Amino acid sequence: MSDDKLILYPTNPFASIDNRNNFLNYLEGIGFIGETFQYFGETHHKPGTKFYEFIEFLNNWTAIILEDTGQGLEEVRREPNRLHCQIELTKVSSEPEIIASVYSLDPKCPFCGYEAKWDFVNEWYYNKAHFRWICPNCTRDALIYDLDWGGATGFARYFIEIWNIHFDEAVPSERLMKALMQYSGEVWAWFYYRI
Repeated sequence: MSDDKLILYPTNPFASIDNRNNFLNYLEGIGFIGETFQYFGETHHKPGTKFYEFIEFLNNWTAIILEDTGQGLEEVRREPNRLHCQIELTKVSSEPEIIASVYSLDPKCPFCGYEAKWDFVNEWYYNKAHFRWICPNCTRDALIYDLDWGGATGFARYFIEIWNIHFDEAVPSERLMKALMQYSGEVWAWFYYRI
């Protein structure tokens, strides 16, 4: 089984929030998230009253609902996939983390466009404070966050994950991106995730 998500994150990889609960209260107050529930040991949120104003659906995917009849799984109904969205605010880490998916591209040098391979990501992960990437082509160095990741990889200390959104199914509205910036003081970005 695969997970499809829309990932939102502050573009400043070192950005944090003063209080995670205050941020959740803000997201609930603007109607983005609703009541909480547990999903595989993590707290998730149902869509809030204005969720469908904040997330613009471009395509209609269909969810097939199955039930175990005791003799196997049987289809009981079909409904719009958008009814199955759920939102998770990840825990805030002490340093930037990476989220990448099957849509991720090889990163490119921000100076010359040289296409690098992913082998240096492991080195960065274990030496985040001191790691600098040196381009084999132009020999200039850069932070890993400054490479061109093709809009399919994110670095941040916390992420908002909207589960059950497939590639090209929906996008965050400008209103949502402004609301996130208003609270955090940071510019936000997004990408599709699948694993």
